[in-house]
Amino acid sequence: MEDFDEFEQKVDVFFKKSKLTTENRFLALWRVLTVYEDNMFMCLYVMREDLYKNKDITHFLRYREELDKYKYSLKYTLELIYEKCQLLCDIKYDKYLRKEHYQTLGQTRQKANAYSDISRNVISTHRNLTNFSIKNKEISFKSKTEQEPYASLQYISVVDYDQSVTEDCISGIEVLIFLIMEMKKDNKLDFIFHTILSNSKVSNERVEYDFNIYALNSIFSLHSDKLIDMPDEWVFPWGELNDFRLYYRALSSICIYHLYCLWINGCVRHLKGAGVEQRVLDIPEDQLVATIKKMTNLSEDIILKTTQYLTYGFKTKNPDPALQPLFKSPLGYFLPIHLILSSNYERNALSLHLRVNRITFDKISYLFEKRMTDSFASEINSLFPFITNFHLPNKSGGEIDVAILDEGSKTILLCELKWTLTPADQNEILHRQDESLRKISQAENKLSAARDNIKFILDRFNIECNDITQWKIRSFVIIDGFAGVKAPLDSDVVLFPIKVFFKLLYSCVSLDEFYHFSKTYEWLPQEPHHYKKLTHTHNFAGMTIKIEAMEMLNVINYFEHYLPVSLVRYRTGAVLLAPTN
Repeated sequence: MEDFDEFEQKVDVFFKKSKLTTENRFLALWRVLTVYEDNMFMCLYVMREDLYKNKDITHFLRYREELDKYKYSLKYTLELIYEKCQLLCDIKYDKYLRKEHYQTLGQTRQKANAYSDISRNVISTHRNLTNFSIKNKEISFKSKTEQEPYASLQYISVVDYDQSVTEDCISGIEVLIFLIMEMKKDNKLDFIFHTILSNSKVSNERVEYDFNIYALNSIFSLHSDKLIDMPDEWVFPWGELNDFRLYYRALSSICIYHLYCLWINGCVRHLKGAGVEQRVLDIPEDQLVATIKKMTNLSEDIILKTTQYLTYGFKTKNPDPALQPLFKSPLGYFLPIHLILSSNYERNALSLHLRVNRITFDKISYLFEKRMTDSFASEINSLFPFITNFHLPNKSGGEIDVAILDEGSKTILLCELKWTLTPADQNEILHRQDESLRKISQAENKLSAARDNIKFILDRFNIECNDITQWKIRSFVIIDGFAGVKAPLDSDVVLFPIKVFFKLLYSCVSLDEFYHFSKTYEWLPQEPHHYKKLTHTHNFAGMTIKIEAMEMLNVINYFEHYLPVSLVRYRTGAVLLAPTN
């Protein structure tokens, strides 16, 4: 492990030498955010052209992957800025971002991309989930085979692949894409296009405009009311759930208006570079507050408090730009457009809540658990008899969340339910894996206790039975928000993400069949059908570093085709082989 420690130190030292072009923190922030945002602007343009040629959702997914890389690498670059740039004075922006500054920060961004990739694997190596090796001065990271299907399943489970970019927009980034894709068409969105165009002009190679409230409100109305289903009673440290939703939709609308204005003037008025120096909106605080208030009727106090909590570094020791995407500037706030628009803002707000006030988060997190139990019960209501939230005699094993009974196959299925925040980085993934293993251990204890109390459980279902030896008790852990991990080989418990659980439950003829099929693990994504391995090569700190990665394939196919077909093949005893082409 000595070689690994030396490698880790060498990588850290090399990255910390990355250049930032200035010691002024505000100027460094503006330049770095501008370079990152311009890169995403170009990715947006490429995706738009690809979608015009071929309406394949993989173009959109590739763009989303670039957005994720943006957030991961920006986190490390920001840590450098706040460590190395201590001057906090007013700045005079470059009228043009000088070519040498752009190139230098472009190199820093590339280093941060590599460093982010390396760091994720370093963390996994510390947890013995990735193999590290040195051979002929070449560094290699290879994931352990048993982790790959779950990494693939995590990707598949948390993305709604039925969602395409349509008029039923959800997130801010989808609203932006919809506007840009429809820009040249004669439809109801012409109003937004022509209003923004007529209320803007190009002067000295910069776009000048005032926000038009009617266009802003039209953009605001394109957003969905919510991204995820949350308890209405939830209260964040900065305010109520509905107020936060209104705030973020308004913030997104401001960002969309700004970027769409640059886009339009680049296309129609042929603005050179489509306003590179304006990729980041620097907005006075009073203008931000007043504009959000016009769209939402929220009070100034609520707007200011929410803005404060969403500002990078507020009340957090290890800030994350994905959770706090606003940055203080001498004028007011820097708004990085793509960073704000691509946020799953409700999920990120929950994560931020957990970081800034764990006590209040833990106090009300039961609302999600109750909601999951109620939703789960509603789904199985028409399929099998069930009971929820009960104890065995002497409370042995602890409370059982849900028990499902299948009289036909003489099977009782115990379901241990777990709601969790979808992990956003490698540390969170590892934490969720630990939580999953603890849940499996709890489920094993409950299963053991239940096997000693079969008659008690049957009585709860009003089932009369003279021979309880005919009955079998099985156990699943079902997680909402994470794909999970494989249970230990000697465990009788199987862990499922909730989407997969219900897809299979609807398809199985009995709970006994469901359990035995689940133990084959043929329902997991397969290589090379759902993913393939590839290698990322980084020339970093004078070393060649090769990192094994995964590319997702046939992601839509998994739920709609692979799961039901794999079950049919299991029934017929056929060997399930993934296609090789």
